Amino acid sequence: MLIQPDIVVNSIKETLSTFILTVLPTLFPFILCSQMILMLNGARIIGYPLIPLIKILKLDTDVAGAYATSLIGGYPSGSASLSLLHSKGRLNRNYLVSMILCSNCGPMFVIGTIGTVLLNSYGAGIVILLSHILGGVISAFIFSTIKGEPTNSNRNKVYEKRKSGIDIFHILDKSILNTSKIMVKIFAFMGLFKLIGDAIFISRESVEGITIGEVFFRGSLELLDGCVSASRLDFYLAATAICAIVSFGGLSAVFQSISVSKEVPYSKPMFVLGKICHGIISGLLCFTFIRFIPYSIDVFAQQRQEILNLQFPIPDTVLLLIAGCVVYILFRSVVSSNRKKV
Repeated sequence: MLIQPDIVVNSIKETLSTFILTVLPTLFPFILCSQMILMLNGARIIGYPLIPLIKILKLDTDVAGAYATSLIGGYPSGSASLSLLHSKGRLNRNYLVSMILCSNCGPMFVIGTIGTVLLNSYGAGIVILLSHILGGVISAFIFSTIKGEPTNSNRNKVYEKRKSGIDIFHILDKSILNTSKIMVKIFAFMGLFKLIGDAIFISRESVEGITIGEVFFRGSLELLDGCVSASRLDFYLAATAICAIVSFGGLSAVFQSISVSKEVPYSKPMFVLGKICHGIISGLLCFTFIRFIPYSIDVFAQQRQEILNLQFPIPDTVLLLIAGCVVYILFRSVVSSNRKKV
């Protein structure tokens, strides 16, 4: 830092720019809404379609809500949701499997940033996303065979007794505070591991080309930095490497997930191992899809064009659905509270 302070300054500037322009506007509102929904006991509502998978993995039903938030919001929204469920006494078993399953990258980043911008292929983004999700499910199945995790039944009983009504102002205040803490941690870990990567590879800035070893090393530190580096490789190799990097998440995303879920009693080293397993499986799946099923990318690209031709306001519809869920959960909570008072 003292010898070449320009490295620190440039790394923090790049991280701040990425955080403000990309991470903050996409992640903050979603994490805030998911925190409110979960605090209003709406986990089963937003995760209802995923409950069959959760039951197969023998997880708590409310984990479906955390899984839904991770699939839509990305790192580390799923882990933050699990931490909230645990604090409310609704997460009582199979903590490690729940963490591995609910640690995913969001579709906006995978399809928008990686597929459309870095690889210039919407279809490739879809293939990477599907491989990423499927790899996470397979990894969760593999680690579900591990026994001996503690239960949390006593804590669950304590929190069940505390439920006596709804205080929307308290919920909103706590949701904003939790979300703000999460965003600060995200920025700190992004900046730290971006700085480490830049400091190690400063001597290669003037070298044309990039090695696969450098790609995976950068990706093992910071997700976006690794994906940008991987995009300079051959298309098939780039897509495979990016899928593996996205699924592992880099130490930045891994530490983000661990930091926001530190109260959940799971093995941190086993979680890191689970993310490595997730990265390997997803990378192999992605390579198989794009190499041996070459039409898959074209099919998804064609479907995207058909969707665009429908002139259907998808973002507005998603926002309306989220708002509808919040209103419905609020209404149900108020009615339930009034019945208890009567």
